[in-house]
This record gives sequence, C-alpha cells and structure tokens, in this order.
Amino acid sequence: MKYLIKHIFIIFFVLLSTSCSGPQSKRPIIENGFLDLSSWNFEEDGLVDLNGQWEFYWDKLLEPEDFKSTAPLRTEYVNVPGGWARQEGKSYADLGCATYRLQIKVPDPDTDYNFIFMSIFASARLWVNGSLCLEKGKVASNEDQSAPEFITEYYAPITYENKRDTLEIILQVADFDYGGPAAGIRRKITFGPDAQINAERIQIGAVKASLLGILLLIALYHIFLFLYRRDEPSYLIFALLSIVVAFWTVYSSGMFIDLFTYKGYFLIGVTGPAFFPALLALFYYFIYKEEVHKIAVYAFLGIAIVFMGIYFVSSTVTMSKVLTVFTMNMLIPPAYLLAYSLLRALLKRRQGSVLSYLGVLIMLASVMHDAFLTNGFITGFGNYIAAQGFVALIILQSLVLAQMFSHTYRKNIALNLNLEKEVKKKTRSINKQKKILKKQNKDLKEQKEQIEGQKNEIAAQRDQLEIQRDLVVKQKDELIDSIDYAKKIQAAVMPPEEYFHEVLNDVFILFKPRAIVSGDFYWIKQVNQYVILAAADCTGHGVPGAFMSLLGISFLNEIVQRREVTQANQVLNELRKQIRNSLRQHGQAEESKDGIDMALCVIDEKNNKLQYSGANNPLYFIRDNNGTPELTEYKADRMPLGYYQGRFRAFTNNDIQLKYGDVFYLFSDGFSDQKGGRDNKKFMSKNFKDLLLRIHEEPMQHQKQILDKTIADWQGDNPQVDDVLVIGVRV
Repeated sequence: MKYLIKHIFIIFFVLLSTSCSGPQSKRPIIENGFLDLSSWNFEEDGLVDLNGQWEFYWDKLLEPEDFKSTAPLRTEYVNVPGGWARQEGKSYADLGCATYRLQIKVPDPDTDYNFIFMSIFASARLWVNGSLCLEKGKVASNEDQSAPEFITEYYAPITYENKRDTLEIILQVADFDYGGPAAGIRRKITFGPDAQINAERIQIGAVKASLLGILLLIALYHIFLFLYRRDEPSYLIFALLSIVVAFWTVYSSGMFIDLFTYKGYFLIGVTGPAFFPALLALFYYFIYKEEVHKIAVYAFLGIAIVFMGIYFVSSTVTMSKVLTVFTMNMLIPPAYLLAYSLLRALLKRRQGSVLSYLGVLIMLASVMHDAFLTNGFITGFGNYIAAQGFVALIILQSLVLAQMFSHTYRKNIALNLNLEKEVKKKTRSINKQKKILKKQNKDLKEQKEQIEGQKNEIAAQRDQLEIQRDLVVKQKDELIDSIDYAKKIQAAVMPPEEYFHEVLNDVFILFKPRAIVSGDFYWIKQVNQYVILAAADCTGHGVPGAFMSLLGISFLNEIVQRREVTQANQVLNELRKQIRNSLRQHGQAEESKDGIDMALCVIDEKNNKLQYSGANNPLYFIRDNNGTPELTEYKADRMPLGYYQGRFRAFTNNDIQLKYGDVFYLFSDGFSDQKGGRDNKKFMSKNFKDLLLRIHEEPMQHQKQILDKTIADWQGDNPQVDDVLVIGVRV
C-alpha cells in the first residue's frame, strides 16, 4: 500500500507540473511597466512570465498613437497576473474597460516573439510596436457595443513591423459580461521566441489531450463494466464522473474553444462545479452505503439542479458572481465526505477507503486552490489545478474499483500466506529476543564493573577538586586583600574631596568605581592664581586601570606642581609625552596600547577665565541667557594620552570668559554608557545633557544625589559596565 500511495503522489505531481513550466529561479520581474530581457538567454533560461507592475489606464481604451501624443497621460500601475478588482490599495469596478501597457527590452530585435495568454475572460486587442496583432471579441467602452470572447491558453502567430530592441505591448481589455475578481488579466502571460512558444504550446496541448483521452477511455471502460454488471450502479456513476472531469479539462485548458460560443463555453465551465460534487457523493453512496447518508446525496443533487437552473435564466454577469459563490459551495460535499463518511470508512478499514480519502483530499485541495486564486486571495501555482486534482481523483477511484473487483480472490491467497508468514515471524521474533536477552545480561555485567571503577575514580576526583577549591579560595582571599590595599593606596594618592571644597566655592564629585579599584580618577591642584582640575578615564577598569591612574596622577603632580605648567593644552601635551616615554610607545605593533582619556580645566581666579583642553572627553558648559539656560559642548581632540595610530598634534586650548552662576561639568564616559532602562540600552549623551540642563540650578550636592539616583534607577538589576565619574563646578 505504501508503495502504491507513493506512486499515486508521483502521478498527481506530474499532473500538477502541467500547470507550471519553465525554470523558477531568478525570474525577471516587471517594474513600473518595463522589463529588461537584454541579457536573458531564452534557450538556456526558458520562457518568461510577464509578471509584475504593468502600466494601467482605467476606463480608457488607448491605442499606440495615444502614447505618442505630447499630452501627459495619468499612469497607474497594477500587478499582473491579477484582476483589476483585486488590486491592493486600489478600487476599480468589477465591470469596465482598461488599457495595459508594457515595454520589453529584448536580447535580439530580429527574432520573432510571441505570447501564450493563459486566461482573459473578456474581449481584448493586442498591439506590438504599433501593429495590431490580436483581436478577440469586440472591445468597446460600454456594454452595448462590447462583445466578449474567452482567451484561454491562447496561441496564435503574431506578426508586427518596426522591429527594434524594445517592444511596446499595448493590450486593451473590456469586460462587461464576466467581471468579479477575474476581470482583467487574471492569469499569467508567457513571452518568448515564437519557436519556443510554439513548442511549449504543443507540449501543453499534448499533455492536455492525453489527459482527455485517458478520461474518456476510463469512462468508456466503466460503461462497458456496467453493461455486464448492472447490479453495480457505481460503475455508471463513475463513468459520468469521468465525463464531467473530461468536460472540465476541456474548459480549463482552452481546448476546442473556437468551436463554442461565449455562453456555450461558459456552460462547460459551470458543469463541473454543478454536478461533480453531487455525482461524487452519489458514487460513494453506492460503495459505502453505511457511511454516506442518502439525504445528503439528494441535497447535493438538488443544489446542482438549482444552480443549473439559475444559469439558464441569468445573465452572464449574474452567473459569474453566482459561480464564484457556488465554486466555494462545491467544497461542501467533499468536506462532508472527508470529515464524516470517508473518515468513518477509514476508521472501519473499509476496502479502498485510504485511496478514496486520499483522492478526495487531493481534489478538495486543488479546488480550494482554484477558488482562492479566482477570488484573488492567493497567487498559488499561478495556474488553475482543479482539473489535475479531478484527474488524480479519477485515477485513484479507478484503482479502488479495481481493488474491489479482485479483492475476493486475493483475500483467500493472502490469508494462507499471512498465516505462514506470521508463524515464521513469531519464531524469528522469539529467537531474536533470546539473543537480545543474552546480550543484555552480558552488557549489564560489564556495565556493573564499569560503574564500580567509575565510582572509585569519581571519589578520587572529588578529593582532588576539594583540595583545588580550598587553594582557589585561599588565593582569592589573598588577591582581594591585595586589591583592598591597592584601593587604600589609590585613595591616598587622589586628592580628598574636602580639598575640592577648599579650593572651589561650589562643587560636587560623583565617583562610582565598577570594581574595588578604579580606572577613573579625579585630580585638582592650585598654583598661584590658577586652579587646575581634571577628570580622567584610563584604559580598562579595575587593577589595570588603577595602575594607569597612579601613573597619570604622578605625572600631573610633576607637570603642574613642580614645573608649574598652567596652560590646559600644554599640560596635556606634556602628560602625553610622559606617558608614551614611560610605556615605551614608539608606534610599534607589539607595544602597549594603554592610554588615558581626560578633560582638564584651568580656572584663572584673578581674570575670571576658564581654559579647557580635552583628550577624547568633552566639557559641558551651561550659562543662563536672558533666563534661558543654554548648554554648550566643547569638543575634545579625538586622540588619547598615550598610544594613538593617527598623526600626533598639539591639543586645542579653549578660552572661556566666566560669569557669575556659570556651571560646567567634567566626566568620563561611564555615566552615558551605562546600560539599563526598559529596553536595556545605553543612557546616551543626549539624555545626560538633558538631565544636566534640568538640574543645573539645584545646589551642587543635590545635583550629585539626583545623578546618583538617576543612574542607579536606570541600571536596575544590570551590572555596572564601567567606572562612573562626574565633577560639577558652579562659578
């Protein structure tokens, strides 16, 4: 059975492949009414579906001369394939007329090109480079003058003059009879060289003709079976099913379309949706009478008769709308069979129930695909596949009937064979279980010995781990003691906060090391009339940063206190020179990459001036301008004090005349880089500036408390990412 079902699926997907042709990778798409095929190789890459954005002129029937006019045309774009009533974001009437336009740049202008129109349920006219190449029906701008004609998988030789490397395609479509979601170009148009188009048409026609022939042969075969076995009406019903599917194949493929009128061809189209579900339910009633209710069969037949009656008394427009609804309603009988009747037969393991269920499921899926495609809800495979689904169902049900025909004979043979196989199978199973039990006993014994050995090894490893743990704890305690002592040294080297308050009138320092010791440090010194203060951020944090901070503080003391250098940028220039010499940084790749970012200010108390120079760290300066506070950011030079890959240059000195009430801030990047908040993002410099503007009029110690609480609330349960240092001074 599994082998059979596998091959049935192969048959269905072969049938399905008749709806899809050509390579599917890297297909060109039309954009804004233009398709560039200049580099397309039709022989290697295959034919092209003209899918994408066509130019669209609603309620206008334009001809080539209209596009040569200097008067501008209001151009819109619609997606093809797709009916104009189902365009996203656009609202066009179900009935009407329109002009589609497309320009194609072809690889060889001397080649004859052609088209395959899969489906246009209306009248149409086609121009190529100004030549009228196709006219089906009568195209007009009103219902009285328009005459429809189906275009389904249509191919005809198209000749045009004025060959050039760009083809202008103008397609007029008028639909005042069918309408609905299918109005316009609802299915794909295939384009390519005439020879390839013709070969494609012949191939598709051969497959469709083969399917039609198979269906008619199946119908004829089951009619003969019914004539010999009149007590089995299921054969006759199945023959009728095959004939209905054959008609549906003719309708969906466009075969013999020229032999019918518009309404006559439409009649073939409605026959399938009307009678196939009812006949299908009747067929299964004769096969599984216990599972299919007679009342349901009568109801489905009644709906089919009512639908055909509506067809004969209604206009084509009304019928097209009813057909859309009825196409959805025709899903009810197969759904009833799958959800109830065939499911009961499947659970009872009735003969042929698996193939029957599989066939109806494939058919229902294909019908749903076509119903959704017709109403514009999906693009699907691009073509209708209901006919293929019906053919797959017919083939499966043929197999079901064949199974029932030969079931009795095979059953007796199978019983004897199965009994003999079962005895042999049981004997082999018992012998196999004995061998398995013997091997399992041996494995258990070996596993027991391995477990004992592992147990002893684990005990030894545990003892060793305890020794290592005690050693690690001891080393950790010693390391923490050393770092705590280093903290005391660092605190002793940095100026006490009280010294800041002695030198400056109104100041605060917010200092929050990430670890026990810090890579950030603050520094202040008064030399004569000058007060020099700095906020620095050394490479890294913790112990490495602390070492750099000691080095920086030592050099600052030497440069400012001993040598009395009081110009801000000169202090940074000298400090950079000292750091590079101490760390032996001469531009080699293997050298130390350590350095210091610093904001340094010099307050001239005598002349009430402020100098600022920065290495990567800026200065925020706030001054009230007629009652409106303004924050000015003095940019730092983008180079550190230490290793730098760029060209060294002197640091910039910024001179600022101070006024009473001015406030300025020096800081490291730890505050703005702290992650937290609702989205776990950095605090960011903009938020830091806004916060300083809001609180700058507060007393300095209160500002410190606000900053401390703000960063703590922002951080939340997140770890502190860096050392935090903020110094605020009010003049």
